[in-house]
Amino acid sequence: MRRENYSLNTQTFERLITENRIYVDKTDLIYQLVRPSGSFVYFLSRPRRFGKSLLISTLKSIFEGKKELFKNLYIYDKIDWHSFPIIHLSFTKIGETKGDLENALLKTLSEIAKEHKIELSEKDVSLQFQALIKALHDKYQNKVVILIDEYDKPITQGLEFDGVELAIKNRDLIKHFYTGLKDLDEYIRFIFITGISKFTRVSIFSELNHVTDISLDERFGNLCGYTQAELVHYFPIGIENLAKKEQMTIEACLDKIKIWYNGFSWNGKDFVYNPFSTLRLFESSQFSNYWFESGTPTFLIKRLRATEQFALENLRLSSGIFNSFDLRNLSPLTLLIQTGYLTIKEKLDDDFYQFEFPNQEVRNSFNEMLLGEYLHINGSIAGATIFAIRDAFRENNVRQVITIIETLFKATPSHLFSRKNAKGGYNSVGENFYHAIIYLIFNLLGVKMNVEVSLREGRLDAIVECNNHIYLFEFKKNLSPTMAIQQMIDKDYAGKYTLSGKQIHLIGVSFSLRKKGINDWEEKTL
Repeated sequence: MRRENYSLNTQTFERLITENRIYVDKTDLIYQLVRPSGSFVYFLSRPRRFGKSLLISTLKSIFEGKKELFKNLYIYDKIDWHSFPIIHLSFTKIGETKGDLENALLKTLSEIAKEHKIELSEKDVSLQFQALIKALHDKYQNKVVILIDEYDKPITQGLEFDGVELAIKNRDLIKHFYTGLKDLDEYIRFIFITGISKFTRVSIFSELNHVTDISLDERFGNLCGYTQAELVHYFPIGIENLAKKEQMTIEACLDKIKIWYNGFSWNGKDFVYNPFSTLRLFESSQFSNYWFESGTPTFLIKRLRATEQFALENLRLSSGIFNSFDLRNLSPLTLLIQTGYLTIKEKLDDDFYQFEFPNQEVRNSFNEMLLGEYLHINGSIAGATIFAIRDAFRENNVRQVITIIETLFKATPSHLFSRKNAKGGYNSVGENFYHAIIYLIFNLLGVKMNVEVSLREGRLDAIVECNNHIYLFEFKKNLSPTMAIQQMIDKDYAGKYTLSGKQIHLIGVSFSLRKKGINDWEEKTL
């Protein structure tokens, strides 16, 4: 089998080029940023594992004047190559400190100064940052380039470690750190800052009132990630190997790759593949869920569980969703957008967007992640359960479907069926708890699944559509399944599907708070 030289574990541009690994040329877009005109301070927000560090490394090689590395790339003959003093700060490493961010920053700045044989005496991080910039400028008689990767890592890491108080403490320290850049334009050639979130950008960079945020700029929608054309151009061998293994044509294989891994967009027009998942796909020649490997913040999972946010299809939200700055009251939808679980599918007008899961991989990741949080089960148990339910549906064995789901409920710790109320006591969970679990399970089946389906006569809880059968579900808490089925008949929920040519099944399910699971169920075949 022929192999391509992938860059999966290489985030350094120079190493990638010298080792002859595949580099998807983005220097046409980078040229628009580095040419000496217009803004020189940029901010870019993208999810984890989306090539931000490689972008920072590429910028570093450009400003180091390493022209020969770019010999076969767009930018090679487009700029005058010069070497600038560079301050490169990666908060991915700095942010790993639990409560000593200030000393970590001071140490990092001192190490950079030492590399350039510069003495720093300031004890305040902002003043030391300012002193380093001025000293580099004076020593090399040239303006300084500042490259900052994952600026928000200490804040999100703070939420992971100790909750909101550490996050706020780190945010305030970083804001103070950036005040060192105030009024230093004459010393600075270029600033580029990346991060996952935008919810802290305004408060942190308030002293940098000339920052150009290109996160939603249509010109730079493809700056990170692979377009369809780039996928086909740069990875022909990987696509060929995958198609052979899957026993598919190239065209069918490309369609499947697109369903699984494409779909990220920040303008609703241009859609890209996540680089990490794409490279893992071609490296292993196997369709799989690689999104979990990029890491999902624990605080996000718990926030989603607390707010019972689980149905995320066809969301229409205003542009204000991008700018939630209150660390004490973070919107789960904002977090889902910033971490890549939701993406722009269409810009509806000047102020509204439609958001959806980018692709099958992310949808599966979300459902698995949240199902595990609801039921406290690991991925292997969830996976085996999903396969068993899928087989039962294919065999038209509704009884087996109900039995498997009931087994899941029985294995769930009893304390999850109650939640603390404002008075310090505990109330039983509502119907949403049961609906969420059913929704997440059915979505992982790979069958057509809708929840809270709007029909002219009312709202149907769930529909599962297979090759020859359609199952209409109505869930009730502490009410008989007969009543649920009668409601579906009275409101003619099946009427929409009578011309499908498939057998229709009405299924009423009764949940019991006392039994903490399914109390009874009933099926009526039309």
